[in-house]
Amino acid sequence: MFSAKKFLFSTKGFVLPMVFFLIFIMGTFGAWFLFSTLHSKNTFDVYFRDETARILSESALAEWRATLVSKRFKGGEIKNLLLNPKSSPVAITASDLPRTVEIANRLAGSGRWSLSGLVSIRNVDNELLETVGVVKKKGAFGNEYQGTMRLTFHIGLGSSSQSGSALSHFTYEFDLKVACLRSEPSGRTNRGYTSSALNDYVLYIRDGKQELEPAAVWTSVANGTLTIGHSDSNAKGKIFLGGAKADEIEKTGKFIFMETGEHLDSIPPTPRLIGRTGPAEFSQFLPFSTSLLRSFNFLNSKELFDGPFCDGKVLKLNGIYFIKDSENGLVIPNGLKYEGKGVLISFGNIRIEGNFSKNSPEDGPCILFTWKGNIFANTVIPGKIEASLVALRYDFNPMSSTSPRGTVNFSQRKANVLGNLLVDRLNLESMSSSQNNTIIYDSSSLRGDDLYSITVGGQLRRLGVVLNEKDSHP
Repeated sequence: MFSAKKFLFSTKGFVLPMVFFLIFIMGTFGAWFLFSTLHSKNTFDVYFRDETARILSESALAEWRATLVSKRFKGGEIKNLLLNPKSSPVAITASDLPRTVEIANRLAGSGRWSLSGLVSIRNVDNELLETVGVVKKKGAFGNEYQGTMRLTFHIGLGSSSQSGSALSHFTYEFDLKVACLRSEPSGRTNRGYTSSALNDYVLYIRDGKQELEPAAVWTSVANGTLTIGHSDSNAKGKIFLGGAKADEIEKTGKFIFMETGEHLDSIPPTPRLIGRTGPAEFSQFLPFSTSLLRSFNFLNSKELFDGPFCDGKVLKLNGIYFIKDSENGLVIPNGLKYEGKGVLISFGNIRIEGNFSKNSPEDGPCILFTWKGNIFANTVIPGKIEASLVALRYDFNPMSSTSPRGTVNFSQRKANVLGNLLVDRLNLESMSSSQNNTIIYDSSSLRGDDLYSITVGGQLRRLGVVLNEKDSHP
């Protein structure tokens, strides 16, 4: 007969060890859980610290780069560094980055973080060379150069945020290109495309004497006129009419140069050419910029206008843009505006369908430069062009009457330009024969102190990260 009392006593030796074993297992799991929880917390703290430092460094980078242009215009250390890239690095402090300060206070807490940095310029190359045709040209002049901009940020978090051992270090390097858009006259002799010497001229006709001296050219305009005006009567652009007769150039080495006169009529002027002689180097300007100084290259117009530099209505200029399409060239749609400052070089022709204007009065200069073609304006409707039109062939040979000449064709519609007109041939017969054609010198953007385009490349060339000086991640 079954006895519960007997059964309990018989299993007594088995139950007690099991109880102690279960207690041991539960204690082990508890200790492991406590350890893993603390480890997870520590891991999370480390991850949060490192991720917070990364967020702050990227915020500082974006904010500093976004305000680079305004810093340059304000002068001081940044302007000096850009013009003298081999000078000492410039310090970056939290006071330069108010947006990043707000983020740091939210993520780390006020007073529990630190931020400092340095900006320097490295790998400077101002001896750029490139062959144009058969001519080897120095592609950088004066303060023009390409290099690398290095931004380094030191981020500290927590109560020891000022301690060197508690800092995380982030280093970013970008391509840097500095190209001249406007310079002082003393630095312009014998310069290539990147010189802004041509900005001095409201009208520059390299083959002018041969084109304009015959009276037949003027009478072909019928009742139309070409008026040369100025946006500022105290800051006038000059007029240059080159003498293209080979025998005269060979004898004198001089060119006809006009400084006076603001109105060219439809009848031959009397005297036909007013002015003085100037050095022959004025004929040597080339539509050239070394590829290493160009900010961006585009296969064609579509790639330019479909990309991040255009929203369909406004083209954002920042340096020198080069359009490679030699067959179709650059086509600017009617109504397009631009902001910023820069140059558009086309390997082929440039076609402007109608209006092309600044987005605000502070924008410009915008220079449209065809390398080996012509410029066609008003191809769809009559329009106002607020840009400089430059059609100077790089292979122009004044000694040859058959040498290609660059022109601007206004499609028999009214010429209405705020900027300047710089050509091998004026091509008067392409302007309106019944209206007053005007070229107004835009002194606000074409004259003044030195103006350089500073382009910091969008592609990150190098990233260096050291977290708390322990782990290095190249």
